[in-house]
Amino acid sequence: MQLRNVVVVFLVSGLWHGANWTFVVWGLVNACMFLPYLFCGMNRRYLDDIGPRRLFPSPTEFIQIFTTFLFTLLAWTFFRSTSLAEAGSYLWNMFSL
Repeated sequence: MQLRNVVVVFLVSGLWHGANWTFVVWGLVNACMFLPYLFCGMNRRYLDDIGPRRLFPSPTEFIQIFTTFLFTLLAWTFFRSTSLAEAGSYLWNMFSL
């Protein structure tokens, strides 16, 4: 039930941003990025300060930050494209040699 609700919320937020399939896919990609936290029960893990009295993140935290950044950039590909074909072409060009 909670899984369905999260997916619906992200899909509706995609529709709220625009009436195009790219926004719906953008919402679905964001839902897919959030679902592992629900499966592992980690969605309420960091309610306090994450790195108190530290200037830089640990290597593990840095990898987590960088991975989140990369997935967010991939999701923005759908957000900024005018069609799914354009988004697919852009992603293909990014990962092909």
